[in-house]
Amino acid sequence: MPVIHGRYYMNPAMGAAVERARAAEEAHAHEDGANGEPPRDARGQFVAPGAVHHVEIEVADGGYLARLHRHPQGNHESEPMHGGLPPHPSSHVFTDHNDLVEFLRNELGKQQ
Repeated sequence: MPVIHGRYYMNPAMGAAVERARAAEEAHAHEDGANGEPPRDARGQFVAPGAVHHVEIEVADGGYLARLHRHPQGNHESEPMHGGLPPHPSSHVFTDHNDLVEFLRNELGKQQ
């Protein structure tokens, strides 16, 4: 089994894609000063993610990388954001286009 950045992966292409996604998220988090945790409200409770408003899909070595951009919880398209930043996109890696489509169908179906 190949070792990529200290982790074992059965599929080296998938492992490389996962590690690239992790590195990109860490770089983005350090760039924005985020600590990688989900957002919290004023009482310290975790805030559920809002509706998906934008999806980026990249073709990676042997798979796909999808980044889901979400509205902040409780923020609708018609409401302007009052301060703060939108949540960081979440990254998901897939080796098969069928898995990617199923994931997107499930995520986007939750919004209806």
